Amino acid sequence: MGESIDARRERMSTNNQPRIPDHLRELIARVCGGDPAMFEDFVKKYGDQLLARTRKMITPDVRALTETQGIVDSVLMQAPELLAQFRYGDEEALLRFLTRVAANKVSAWRAHLQAVKRGGGNQSPNGSVASRLIAHQADDGQSPSDALSDAENRERVLAAIARLKDDHRAVIALRHLEGLPLKTVGERLGISEDAARMRVCRAELALQRILHDGADVNR
Repeated sequence: MGESIDARRERMSTNNQPRIPDHLRELIARVCGGDPAMFEDFVKKYGDQLLARTRKMITPDVRALTETQGIVDSVLMQAPELLAQFRYGDEEALLRFLTRVAANKVSAWRAHLQAVKRGGGNQSPNGSVASRLIAHQADDGQSPSDALSDAENRERVLAAIARLKDDHRAVIALRHLEGLPLKTVGERLGISEDAARMRVCRAELALQRILHDGADVNR
């Protein structure tokens, strides 16, 4: 049997690396275990702080390409995978860890911008994150834009995305949260543009099912 996340952290902890506090350890375990309510608590607790830190990193040219909130959402959506990698420290250490992930995404956007400048083409990949989250209707007749218009609904949508299987979650992040064109999504995933388009469609349908009736698309 493989080593558990807690056992791995325990093994890697040293006197110079503070252990994760019990309350934070519990939050991490429950988010990694797929608890939707705990994921929403995680977003409420760290989302705004991460947004404030990420805003300080984004230059106007990158901001013209993507929304800061989209970058933050793409980090939060990866919480189950990211938290499994967090080894030691308190809440501030966790926030720094998440900020480094956001910084890497900002750097990727800067690289994309430089590539656009060298090769020309469209510098505004996909418009507003909220308006492009999914092409289908969210539940209760809301548009995706409406669904992200307040904090509570946004957290619900992010929690739904976190429940998608890995390949669907990855393509939703690239296409709808980071706003990349389909060709670039395919390049990132090592698939063709047509294959990326099909994967986006399947992921959107799976997300719609979760938003409507809570269906577990991973079972």
